[in-house]
Amino acid sequence: MCNTRNLMPRIMRRFPLIVLMLAVFYARPALCADTFLASFFDTNQILLTIGIALFCVIGIIGVRFFGLFSKKMLAMYYSKRGLKLCRANNFEGALKACDKATDSMPNHAGAWFNKGIVLDKFSRHHEALKAFDKAIELKPELAIVWQNKGNVLIKLNRLEEALKVCEKAIELKPDYADAWYNKACVFARMNKKDAAFFNLKKAIALNVENKDEAKKDDDLKAYWADAVFRNIVE
Repeated sequence: MCNTRNLMPRIMRRFPLIVLMLAVFYARPALCADTFLASFFDTNQILLTIGIALFCVIGIIGVRFFGLFSKKMLAMYYSKRGLKLCRANNFEGALKACDKATDSMPNHAGAWFNKGIVLDKFSRHHEALKAFDKAIELKPELAIVWQNKGNVLIKLNRLEEALKVCEKAIELKPDYADAWYNKACVFARMNKKDAAFFNLKKAIALNVENKDEAKKDDDLKAYWADAVFRNIVE
């Protein structure tokens, strides 16, 4: 059976080579010294030669730009496939796809971010941090990357670092409900009740669904019976 799933990446990898081969094929007569000298004073031949030379130049430039474009498309393709396999709990397949994405385009922040998501999903937290750090290095303005890095740091109980990361996410996106919620969880783990409740109120004001999340979040479990907490989430 023909495997059509990988057909597009194969075409994208080979298309630049096809363009270059065509350019060389059509330029072959013009590149022949005997032909060029014999028709040096032939206006039509000169125009044809110039046209073919321009075609070659445009072809080479096109190959270069298409190569960059195809690498980005490959990175996006494998990155999305990695997330799809992750949702299907296929860790090995998801990680291989994410590796192909970052190999195709090492400077694609989205590919590193998705790789971090996959690694975090399967409890490879330290590796996830490295992937998120790479994404931040490439695009430090993405609040969502800082937010997910904060999630991992909380899981590793690196609370001081997590707090700084949450604050960075909020600095980049002040209405980021998830970042405010994570900040509340950090303060709860630090046993700083007032700060936890302040940030939880802010998170709920931005996204009311955080009420239900707080009622079942183990990070806030110590406050479930607290009257102030009950008032916030009811």
